[in-house]
Amino acid sequence: MPKDKLSTYYLLAAEGAHLEVVQFLVDEVQADVNNADSSKQTSLHVLAGVERETQRHIQTMAFLLEKGADPNAEADDQYTRTKYYNIIQLC
Repeated sequence: MPKDKLSTYYLLAAEGAHLEVVQFLVDEVQADVNNADSSKQTSLHVLAGVERETQRHIQTMAFLLEKGADPNAEADDQYTRTKYYNIIQLC
């Protein structure tokens, strides 16, 4: 799979908190858990940026942290970063 498509699928799966898809992409296809979009948002930032985080979002964030996602990654968006640091405490 081309790397740019893998990155797109991975970030979309993370944003939707599709844990099983994220697990597959990370474990089987070796998606980079620290991949960032053009705004420097990683999957953790994307998860934190959703309007209503659910238990699935928190579980997906916990999985990514276990797999080495960088909790200190900086995004360009101040709102996302602030919300991210508040949510990361739940994981």
